[in-house]
Amino acid sequence: MNTKRLTGIWIPLAVWAAVAPAALVGHWTFDETALSNGNTVAATVGAAGTFASGGDTELHSVEGVAGNAVSLDGNDSVDLSANVGTLGGLTSGSIAFWFKQAPSHGFGTFFSGSDAGDESSELRVWPLSTGGTLGYGARNDGVTLFEERTDTGGYNDGVWHHVAAVSTGPDVALYLDGNLQANETTAGSGFFADVDNLDTILVGANDDSGGGLQWYYTGLVDDLRIYDHALSADEVAALAVILRGHWTFDETGLSDGDTVSATVGADGTFESGGDADSHTAQGVWNRAVRLDGNDYVDLSANAASLGGLKTGSIAFWFKAEDAANVAAFVSGSDVSDASSELRVFIYNSNGWVAYAARNDGVTLFQQFSNTTGWDSNVWHHAVAVSTASDVLLYMNGVQQTTGIGHVAGAGFFGSVADLDTILVGANDDIGVGVEWSYTGLIDDLRIYQGSLSPVLVQELAARPVSGSLVVIR
Repeated sequence: MNTKRLTGIWIPLAVWAAVAPAALVGHWTFDETALSNGNTVAATVGAAGTFASGGDTELHSVEGVAGNAVSLDGNDSVDLSANVGTLGGLTSGSIAFWFKQAPSHGFGTFFSGSDAGDESSELRVWPLSTGGTLGYGARNDGVTLFEERTDTGGYNDGVWHHVAAVSTGPDVALYLDGNLQANETTAGSGFFADVDNLDTILVGANDDSGGGLQWYYTGLVDDLRIYDHALSADEVAALAVILRGHWTFDETGLSDGDTVSATVGADGTFESGGDADSHTAQGVWNRAVRLDGNDYVDLSANAASLGGLKTGSIAFWFKAEDAANVAAFVSGSDVSDASSELRVFIYNSNGWVAYAARNDGVTLFQQFSNTTGWDSNVWHHAVAVSTASDVLLYMNGVQQTTGIGHVAGAGFFGSVADLDTILVGANDDIGVGVEWSYTGLIDDLRIYQGSLSPVLVQELAARPVSGSLVVIR
C-alpha cells in the first residue's frame, strides 16, 4: 500500500487522491522559530501573511502538532488578507486547523474572513465561551446565514484538537477531532462568497465593524489549511489524526534494561524476568518483540505526551500463545491507584480481545471482540479507537460490534486521571508491581491522537506483501 506525506501527516493514497495539493489553496504551517510585530508568516500554498503583535517581546512561536505553532495572547493576529483574491467568491471549500486553548480562555476567533467596513459581515470559526464549545458561521449585512455549534464543550482543555469547517454550498458541516458535530443547509452559499465584499482574512481576530480588530483569541493554532472543495468525512478523519508514538520492535536482540527505539515518541526500556533469551523474533514486517509471560516494554516516558488525550487510537500486530488468563497487550495506568487503567488485552482463557478503561475502580467503557480464539498463535491486527462519543475495536480491519459485555463510553489515555505508566505486555495499576503478563509476539505498535477512520484502519491491517511497508503517519 502506497502513502503520501501531507506535511507531518502520512495518509493512504486512496485518501490523498481527493485531498491533493491542486485542491489546497492556502496552507500555513506556522513553523517560524520566532514571530514579532511585522514578521512574515510563510505559506507553503497561497500568499504569505503578516504577524501583528500587541507590542510585547514574546517569541509567539512554540512547539506545535507538527513542527511549531503560532502562539496568540489575546492581542495578536496573523493577517492573511493577501489571499482575498484567491478565496473571495468561493461557494464551497474547507477550513482545517489544529488548536490548543487553556481552560481559563473562551470567546475569541480562530479564523475569520470579513468585510472590514461592514458591521457583521464575516465568515468565521470561533470558540464560543469559557465552556469550550466551538462554532462555524457566517453573517452578511447583519443577517445570520448559518451558525453550527459543537454538541459538547470542554475543548479548551489544554490539549490539541482538530477542527474542520466544511461547506458544499449551501450545505455546511463542522467537525471536531474528525467527528461530525453539526450540519445544515444554509440560507447562503456557505463559504467565502457569503461575504459580499471580502477584504480581510485573519487568524486570531476578526474585523467587520470598521472600528478595528476585535474578538481576539488566546491560545495556539497550527497547520491551517484552506481547500477549494468540501472535504469528505474520510478526508477530514485523515487530517485529524497525528502519530504520537511508533515502535517497530526491530531490535536484533533485547535483554534486561535495553532501549526499545521509537521512530516517533520517546524510547522505551525492555524489562526482562532475568532469562538470557534474545526476546526478538520474525515479525510481520521485520522483527517483533517476544514476551514470555515475565517480560514487558516500559514506555512510561510517553505518559506526559499521551496523558489527557480524549480521543485516540492504538494499533498493533500480535501473535499470542494460548492464554491461561487475562493478558495485557498495551496498558496505561496510574501505578498507585488500584483499578485505574486503559488497556487492550486478552480477556480470559477463551481468547476474547477487549478494549476497556477504569478510573478509581469505576468501569468507564469496554468493548469486546465478536468471537473467541484470538490467542491462536497466528498473526492478527488489532486497533482500539476512542472517538468523542464511544469506543471501537477492530480485529483484522473488521469492526467488532456484538462482543460480550459492551459498556458505552468515551475516553482515551485521558480516562486515567494521573497517568504515569505505559507498558507493552503487562499492566501495573495497584502499586504492587506488574500483572496480567502476556506471552507471545507484538509488532509495529502505533499510538495516534485522533480517531482512525474505518478506511485508515483497513489500510493498517493490510498485511505487507513482498516486503512492502504499510505506513500511515
